[in-house]
Amino acid sequence: MSEEKSALAVITENELMDYVKTFAGTSALTVGETKQFIHVAQAFNLKIIGGSEDYVFKRYSAFYKDGNYDYIVRITSDCPVLQPFLAEQLIREAVDNNLDYAQIQTPNDFPDGFDVEVFKSSLLPRLEQIAKEDSMTREHVTWALKFDTRFDKISKWNLPKDSKYNLPKISIDTVEDLKRIQGLKGDLWWLD
Repeated sequence: MSEEKSALAVITENELMDYVKTFAGTSALTVGETKQFIHVAQAFNLKIIGGSEDYVFKRYSAFYKDGNYDYIVRITSDCPVLQPFLAEQLIREAVDNNLDYAQIQTPNDFPDGFDVEVFKSSLLPRLEQIAKEDSMTREHVTWALKFDTRFDKISKWNLPKDSKYNLPKISIDTVEDLKRIQGLKGDLWWLD
């Protein structure tokens, strides 16, 4: 692997981290803030699809229907200090081994805030049917892949635990979470 940082690492460390600091603890962005965020994303050729907070699944469905993708990588917005190398490792594992679903399991193996999932886009039509009747799948998208017996036969994989990431919760859901993360700056060595 190259010594250069990935695009995800550069984005996280620079522009998007500034927006996370600005918007953490808010339930919605103003029109001006949304325009700023979209401008930064467009500079990196990232596609943005918005939608309901209660029916998050529709965003994934809209994104998938708008393109031809083999895999979907799910990184939630409350996990801005994720270690990019771990996400890249998870993606490689899923693609190289033709897995249906792979995840970084939190909080059991990694701290809350390292949440990443990779799943085959071909699972979306089945998930969409479940989402119509199941609020957990509507809001959390991949809930059924982990807990619904209808998905017991798909290939699943968890990134093995790594003790160097023995940290407290690092997801940002509140202003208090953001303050805690700012206090951990030295422990988040991959952001230096």
